[in-house]
Amino acid sequence: MRRLARGQTHLTPGRRRFHVGAPPEAAPAPAAEPDPLDRARELLAEGRVEEAREVYSHVLSQDPRNMKAREGIAACATASGHAALRDGDIARAVSHYQKALEIVPFHPGADDGLRRAAALAKEQAPRGDPLLAAIDRLPPVQAFREAKVAERVIARATGLPQPSAVVRERLNARHRAFAEAGAPPREERVERERESAWRRRWLFRLLPVAALAAGGALVAATGSVALLTWGALFALFALAWDLAFVERRRVR
Repeated sequence: MRRLARGQTHLTPGRRRFHVGAPPEAAPAPAAEPDPLDRARELLAEGRVEEAREVYSHVLSQDPRNMKAREGIAACATASGHAALRDGDIARAVSHYQKALEIVPFHPGADDGLRRAAALAKEQAPRGDPLLAAIDRLPPVQAFREAKVAERVIARATGLPQPSAVVRERLNARHRAFAEAGAPPREERVERERESAWRRRWLFRLLPVAALAAGGALVAATGSVALLTWGALFALFALAWDLAFVERRRVR
């Protein structure tokens, strides 16, 4: 009986056999390339902030719409702010936090860092000037600072101009419209204001004395000599305004 070669088919009555050779070995699948975002997250977790930022920046340069890369850069800026805050460099920490908020508005880590930086700045503020500290704690002053930060962040996020720039442009357009309509020029309006101030010159001459008296009263009430310094500064400002603006009308 003749031996069949491997892979040949031998037919017998009533039964069919198939002899199939061994299947070829499958080719190995190519190894998947590592995700650079995963590598950046590992670097950031290890504290290698600058290396992680470089990886995120490279990914963002290839895909400007990659939100994960943008969030990663904001996380790097926040981490740098935390490091600066631990070192006691409040100004540098605030700069990093603001950069993170410009990239990702309302970033929770950056918001919390700004609050901690503000609290640390208040603790380290000199306590020799109670008036300056009181002014800094006024709600309008704090609201103005927060509004400036929010204005810059929202303008960066939306791509729209800052509201203050819009108001300034509208004021300039209004002044141009007044000039085109034949309204008196600015110099003439200033002259009218100077004449009105000259008629009330007694008030401007009284302001320096009132400022010094108020400073002396506050010193007597609180015992802080710094308040007298502030009273003297206000008195000098009132006197300079009286001489440069009000009394100038008499010279003319």
